[in-house]
Amino acid sequence: YTMDLIKQMLIFRQDTLKTLEIDSFELNTDVFRNISKCKQLEELKLPQFMRLSKSCFLALYTKFANLKVLELCIRRLSDEYLVQGFSKCTSLEDLTLHQANKMAGDGIKALCKISTIKRLHISINSRGLLTDRDWYAAFVDGHLDNMEKLELTGYIDMNDYSVLDIVKRCSKLKSLKMEGVNNVGVECFKHLCTKFPYLRPLRI
Repeated sequence: YTMDLIKQMLIFRQDTLKTLEIDSFELNTDVFRNISKCKQLEELKLPQFMRLSKSCFLALYTKFANLKVLELCIRRLSDEYLVQGFSKCTSLEDLTLHQANKMAGDGIKALCKISTIKRLHISINSRGLLTDRDWYAAFVDGHLDNMEKLELTGYIDMNDYSVLDIVKRCSKLKSLKMEGVNNVGVECFKHLCTKFPYLRPLRI
């Protein structure tokens, strides 16, 4: 679809549109302005748009209070903007962040304050800024009490103790996928299988 056709659709449906997924590498600022005008929007997925920048993100997060499902590629966004955006999320249940390579301690802490989240998926495609201490502090001291599914993929620095404490802290967790997580050993996996048999699927 052309950008003009997408903009026309958004304008036509701005009072009724609830679910929007655009699988495109090429979007412009007008598209984001029109998305921000959609009054009923509850689900927004832009998984392929790798050029999401400050200006487009700031236009989007005016809608974050109403969103229940959000999927974005955030490889260009630093903590400053992520913290601003996550602070607006009061209804979010399903969050997917692709290429969160620039996310650091403040960003993950702000994310873990979103108490409504039930499903969380974060992927990091390069050696990122988050350390084991950052993950531990954010999850254990956060408010993800309702989280049922957690998926972390890519370059994740986390050790056995952090993984176990996160699982214990998230009492409603039913599914755990940590593919590419560093420093987690066989004993941790065995302990999870034995002590938390309800984790299905369990992948580390």
